[in-house]
Amino acid sequence: MDDGVEMGKLIQAVKILSKDVDRLSKRLDSLESQLDKGKGLFVGVLLVASGAGAAISTLMNKWF
Repeated sequence: MDDGVEMGKLIQAVKILSKDVDRLSKRLDSLESQLDKGKGLFVGVLLVASGAGAAISTLMNKWF
């Protein structure tokens, strides 16, 4: 009888652990997607900033 109760507890713990792993995997996928989008945004901002800096530098050289 005692072995059956322990086996049931073990099965329940494995089911809970499996659900937690699935939930955390989905969350990790979401975070990785956000990170990839953030990297793309950072590169875009960097390119725009460097382009704006070059344009301002060119204008300053022509004016002064």
